[in-house]
Amino acid sequence: MMQKSISRQNSSPKDQSKNLASASLAQMAKELLESVANLGDNDLGWFRKKFPYVLEELPPRLVLMEADYGDSEDSYPYYAPAADIDSKYKYWLLRLRDTLRLIWRAPDRRTREWGMFRISQDFFLQGNRELLRIPLDNSADDALSGLKPPTRTELLLLQFTVWSDLTRYCDNPECSVPYFIARDPRQKYCSDGCAKPAQREYKQKWWAENGRNWRSSRLSKKK
Repeated sequence: MMQKSISRQNSSPKDQSKNLASASLAQMAKELLESVANLGDNDLGWFRKKFPYVLEELPPRLVLMEADYGDSEDSYPYYAPAADIDSKYKYWLLRLRDTLRLIWRAPDRRTREWGMFRISQDFFLQGNRELLRIPLDNSADDALSGLKPPTRTELLLLQFTVWSDLTRYCDNPECSVPYFIARDPRQKYCSDGCAKPAQREYKQKWWAENGRNWRSSRLSKKK
Protein backbone atom coordinates (compact mmCIF):
# COMPACT_ATOMS: atom_id res chain seq x y z
CA MET A 1 0.00 0.00 0.00
CA MET A 2 2.85 2.40 0.89
CA GLN A 3 4.58 1.70 -2.42
CA LYS A 4 1.36 2.43 -4.31
CA SER A 5 0.95 5.70 -2.41
CA ILE A 6 4.53 6.76 -3.19
CA SER A 7 4.18 5.96 -6.88
CA ARG A 8 0.92 7.89 -6.99
CA GLN A 9 2.56 10.92 -5.34
CA ASN A 10 5.52 10.76 -7.73
CA SER A 11 3.36 10.53 -10.84
CA SER A 12 3.63 13.50 -13.14
CA PRO A 13 0.82 16.06 -13.62
CA LYS A 14 0.49 14.70 -17.17
CA ASP A 15 -0.12 11.15 -15.87
CA GLN A 16 -2.60 12.40 -13.27
CA SER A 17 -4.46 14.36 -15.95
CA LYS A 18 -4.55 11.24 -18.14
CA ASN A 19 -5.99 9.18 -15.28
CA LEU A 20 -8.66 11.80 -14.59
CA ALA A 21 -9.56 11.94 -18.28
CA SER A 22 -9.84 8.14 -18.37
CA ALA A 23 -12.09 8.12 -15.30
CA SER A 24 -14.23 10.88 -16.78
CA LEU A 25 -14.56 8.98 -20.08
CA ALA A 26 -15.59 5.82 -18.24
CA GLN A 27 -18.25 7.67 -16.25
CA MET A 28 -19.62 9.39 -19.37
CA ALA A 29 -19.68 6.07 -21.22
CA LYS A 30 -21.47 4.29 -18.39
CA GLU A 31 -24.12 7.03 -18.15
CA LEU A 32 -24.75 6.99 -21.90
CA LEU A 33 -24.89 3.19 -22.17
CA GLU A 34 -27.31 2.78 -19.27
CA SER A 35 -29.43 5.72 -20.48
CA VAL A 36 -29.75 4.35 -24.02
CA ALA A 37 -30.55 0.84 -22.79
CA ASN A 38 -33.25 2.17 -20.42
CA LEU A 39 -34.63 4.70 -22.90
CA GLY A 40 -38.41 4.94 -23.26
CA ASP A 41 -40.24 5.42 -26.55
CA ASN A 42 -41.26 8.97 -25.58
CA ASP A 43 -38.09 10.13 -23.81
CA LEU A 44 -36.79 12.35 -26.63
CA GLY A 45 -37.03 15.61 -24.64
CA TRP A 46 -35.21 14.25 -21.62
CA PHE A 47 -32.58 12.42 -23.65
CA ARG A 48 -31.86 15.38 -25.92
CA LYS A 49 -31.39 17.64 -22.91
CA LYS A 50 -28.95 15.26 -21.17
CA PHE A 51 -27.06 14.06 -24.28
CA PRO A 52 -27.56 16.79 -26.91
CA TYR A 53 -24.60 15.70 -29.03
CA VAL A 54 -25.93 12.19 -29.84
CA LEU A 55 -28.61 13.21 -32.33
CA GLU A 56 -27.23 16.62 -33.27
CA GLU A 57 -23.87 15.19 -34.40
CA LEU A 58 -25.51 12.34 -36.33
CA PRO A 59 -25.51 13.18 -40.05
CA PRO A 60 -28.63 12.46 -42.14
CA ARG A 61 -28.76 8.70 -42.45
CA LEU A 62 -30.73 6.47 -44.82
CA VAL A 63 -33.02 4.35 -42.66
CA LEU A 64 -36.04 2.10 -43.01
CA MET A 65 -39.16 4.09 -42.14
CA GLU A 66 -42.86 3.28 -42.01
CA ALA A 67 -45.86 5.13 -43.39
CA ASP A 68 -49.56 4.51 -42.81
CA TYR A 69 -52.01 3.43 -45.49
CA GLY A 70 -54.44 6.32 -45.13
CA ASP A 71 -57.14 5.37 -42.61
CA SER A 72 -55.91 1.79 -42.39
CA GLU A 73 -54.01 0.50 -39.38
CA ASP A 74 -51.51 -1.12 -41.74
CA SER A 75 -48.23 0.52 -42.71
CA TYR A 76 -45.65 0.04 -45.44
CA PRO A 77 -41.85 0.28 -45.15
CA TYR A 78 -39.70 2.57 -47.28
CA TYR A 79 -36.18 3.97 -47.20
CA ALA A 80 -35.61 7.67 -46.58
CA PRO A 81 -32.96 9.86 -44.94
CA ALA A 82 -33.50 10.56 -41.25
CA ALA A 83 -32.62 14.24 -41.25
CA ASP A 84 -34.69 15.79 -38.45
CA ILE A 85 -34.34 15.06 -34.73
CA ASP A 86 -37.66 13.22 -34.43
CA SER A 87 -36.79 10.84 -37.29
CA LYS A 88 -33.31 10.20 -35.92
CA TYR A 89 -34.82 9.37 -32.54
CA LYS A 90 -37.55 7.07 -33.81
CA TYR A 91 -35.75 5.27 -36.63
CA TRP A 92 -32.13 5.33 -35.45
CA LEU A 93 -31.82 5.80 -31.69
CA LEU A 94 -34.72 3.56 -30.65
CA ARG A 95 -33.42 0.81 -32.91
CA LEU A 96 -29.99 1.30 -31.38
CA ARG A 97 -31.65 0.92 -27.97
CA ASP A 98 -33.38 -2.31 -28.97
CA THR A 99 -30.14 -3.73 -30.36
CA LEU A 100 -28.17 -2.71 -27.27
CA ARG A 101 -30.74 -4.36 -25.00
CA LEU A 102 -30.37 -7.68 -26.81
CA ILE A 103 -26.58 -7.46 -26.70
CA TRP A 104 -26.73 -6.49 -23.01
CA ARG A 105 -28.46 -9.76 -22.13
CA ALA A 106 -26.55 -11.96 -24.57
CA PRO A 107 -25.28 -15.22 -23.02
CA ASP A 108 -21.53 -14.65 -23.25
CA ARG A 109 -18.79 -12.07 -23.72
CA ARG A 110 -17.94 -13.10 -27.27
CA THR A 111 -21.52 -12.56 -28.44
CA ARG A 112 -21.66 -9.15 -26.73
CA GLU A 113 -18.41 -8.00 -28.33
CA TRP A 114 -19.56 -9.20 -31.76
CA GLY A 115 -22.80 -7.26 -31.22
CA MET A 116 -20.88 -4.05 -30.52
CA PHE A 117 -18.87 -4.60 -33.70
CA ARG A 118 -22.15 -4.74 -35.61
CA ILE A 119 -23.34 -1.55 -33.93
CA SER A 120 -20.17 0.15 -35.11
CA GLN A 121 -20.75 -1.15 -38.64
CA ASP A 122 -24.50 -0.82 -39.01
CA PHE A 123 -25.31 2.27 -36.93
CA PHE A 124 -22.13 4.27 -37.57
CA LEU A 125 -21.30 2.85 -41.03
CA GLN A 126 -17.75 1.92 -40.08
CA GLY A 127 -16.14 -0.41 -42.60
CA ASN A 128 -14.71 -0.64 -46.09
CA ARG A 129 -16.72 -2.42 -48.79
CA GLU A 130 -13.64 -2.65 -51.02
CA LEU A 131 -12.02 -5.08 -48.57
CA LEU A 132 -14.94 -7.51 -48.58
CA ARG A 133 -15.08 -10.60 -50.77
CA ILE A 134 -18.03 -12.30 -49.10
CA PRO A 135 -19.93 -15.40 -50.30
CA LEU A 136 -23.34 -13.76 -49.72
CA ASP A 137 -24.44 -10.40 -51.07
CA ASN A 138 -25.46 -7.80 -48.51
CA SER A 139 -26.68 -4.57 -50.07
CA ALA A 140 -26.18 -2.71 -46.78
CA ASP A 141 -22.42 -3.13 -47.23
CA ASP A 142 -22.56 -0.63 -50.09
CA ALA A 143 -22.86 2.12 -47.45
CA LEU A 144 -19.45 1.20 -45.98
CA SER A 145 -17.07 3.70 -47.56
CA GLY A 146 -14.17 3.49 -45.10
CA LEU A 147 -13.16 3.69 -41.47
CA LYS A 148 -13.74 7.19 -40.13
CA PRO A 149 -12.62 8.67 -36.80
CA PRO A 150 -15.28 7.64 -34.26
CA THR A 151 -17.78 10.23 -33.18
CA ARG A 152 -18.13 11.01 -29.49
CA THR A 153 -21.26 8.84 -29.34
CA GLU A 154 -19.58 5.84 -30.99
CA LEU A 155 -16.48 6.19 -28.82
CA LEU A 156 -18.56 6.19 -25.63
CA LEU A 157 -20.82 3.32 -26.71
CA LEU A 158 -17.87 1.11 -27.64
CA GLN A 159 -16.61 1.37 -24.07
CA PHE A 160 -19.25 -1.32 -23.54
CA THR A 161 -16.59 -3.92 -24.31
CA VAL A 162 -14.72 -2.88 -21.13
CA TRP A 163 -17.74 -3.98 -19.07
CA SER A 164 -19.07 -6.78 -21.27
CA ASP A 165 -18.79 -9.22 -18.33
CA LEU A 166 -20.67 -6.87 -16.02
CA THR A 167 -23.82 -5.97 -17.97
CA ARG A 168 -26.83 -6.97 -15.90
CA TYR A 169 -30.63 -6.84 -15.89
CA CYS A 170 -32.02 -5.95 -12.46
CA ASP A 171 -33.66 -8.87 -10.64
CA ASN A 172 -36.36 -6.59 -9.24
CA PRO A 173 -39.33 -7.09 -11.62
CA GLU A 174 -40.66 -3.63 -10.77
CA CYS A 175 -37.45 -1.78 -11.61
CA SER A 176 -38.09 0.97 -14.18
CA VAL A 177 -34.44 1.18 -15.31
CA PRO A 178 -33.31 -2.47 -15.18
CA TYR A 179 -30.30 -2.31 -17.49
CA PHE A 180 -27.17 -1.52 -15.49
CA ILE A 181 -23.43 -2.12 -15.32
CA ALA A 182 -22.57 -3.99 -12.14
CA ARG A 183 -19.75 -3.11 -9.76
CA ASP A 184 -19.21 -6.80 -9.02
CA PRO A 185 -19.99 -9.98 -11.04
CA ARG A 186 -22.23 -11.19 -8.19
CA GLN A 187 -24.40 -8.05 -8.18
CA LYS A 188 -28.05 -8.82 -9.07
CA TYR A 189 -29.77 -5.51 -8.34
CA CYS A 190 -29.07 -2.10 -9.80
CA SER A 191 -29.39 -0.31 -6.45
CA ASP A 192 -29.92 -0.85 -2.74
CA GLY A 193 -33.52 0.26 -3.18
CA CYS A 194 -34.19 -2.51 -5.69
CA ALA A 195 -32.49 -5.08 -3.45
CA LYS A 196 -34.57 -4.27 -0.36
CA PRO A 197 -37.74 -6.25 -1.28
CA ALA A 198 -35.69 -9.41 -1.84
CA GLN A 199 -33.76 -8.87 1.38
CA ARG A 200 -37.01 -8.37 3.26
CA GLU A 201 -38.51 -11.51 1.74
CA TYR A 202 -35.39 -13.51 2.64
CA LYS A 203 -35.54 -12.32 6.26
CA GLN A 204 -39.26 -13.15 6.50
CA LYS A 205 -38.68 -16.61 5.04
CA TRP A 206 -35.76 -17.25 7.40
CA TRP A 207 -37.82 -16.12 10.40
CA ALA A 208 -40.75 -18.33 9.39
CA GLU A 209 -38.47 -21.35 9.07
CA ASN A 210 -36.07 -20.70 11.95
CA GLY A 211 -37.73 -18.18 14.24
CA ARG A 212 -39.19 -20.69 16.73
CA ASN A 213 -35.88 -22.52 17.15
CA TRP A 214 -34.01 -19.22 17.47
CA ARG A 215 -36.34 -18.01 20.23
CA SER A 216 -36.09 -21.34 22.05
CA SER A 217 -32.32 -21.20 21.89
CA ARG A 218 -32.30 -17.67 23.26
CA LEU A 219 -34.59 -18.60 26.15
CA SER A 220 -32.51 -21.67 27.07
CA LYS A 221 -29.35 -19.56 27.23
CA LYS A 222 -31.01 -17.09 29.65
CA LYS A 223 -31.90 -19.82 32.14
